[in-house]
Amino acid sequence: MQLEDGRWVKVEERRTCDGGIVGVRIDITQLRQREAELRRLSSTDHLTGLENRRGFLAQMEDLQASAQRNRRLLAVLLIDIDRFKSINDTYGHAAGDEILREVSIFIAKELRGQDRACRYGGEEFAVLLPDTSLGGAYSTAERIREIIEEREFAWDDTVIRTTTSVGVAQIDERDARYEDGLCRADEALYEAKNSGRNRVRVSIRSTALAAAPTRTAAA
Repeated sequence: MQLEDGRWVKVEERRTCDGGIVGVRIDITQLRQREAELRRLSSTDHLTGLENRRGFLAQMEDLQASAQRNRRLLAVLLIDIDRFKSINDTYGHAAGDEILREVSIFIAKELRGQDRACRYGGEEFAVLLPDTSLGGAYSTAERIREIIEEREFAWDDTVIRTTTSVGVAQIDERDARYEDGLCRADEALYEAKNSGRNRVRVSIRSTALAAAPTRTAAA
């Protein structure tokens, strides 16, 4: 049980010498704190500090169920760093890791407290945007894309520039599984890559905005 001052205790019954029973309170606050920290670490990507894929998917499942139950909007972004293998091959994996860390910071700065971001795998990030229309999700994706395109990443005596491609999808009542929205965002990301990289593409199912022009630059 948790006390008003925030401490956690458990109560055990113990018999006395005369056959009576007394309750003994044992402070387990530190144990609870260690357990909470272990849970946090198990769902955190240690390089970027964002959630890892496992933690993100668990939250996505909960958020989709809540959004469908309450008829709320939910959007998902998949963000991929363009030609990341070339960065690793040219400058080394330490440089690649530093870019991953900095990109994760830029993504997090563009999000609200209720949004969720994770390192989805390798050079790919995923973002959940509760209570966000497709247009709002597109705008967020474009801001992230533009910020990273304009950023110069300093590494030793070298400046590294990179870009991102982004796939956007709306999750709605037609999605029986939370993976469905991710699949459509992944298809949109694939289209962004095939269209020349450094651009945002929206899932075709998600209204006429899918055909909206984007501001792009040469990859």
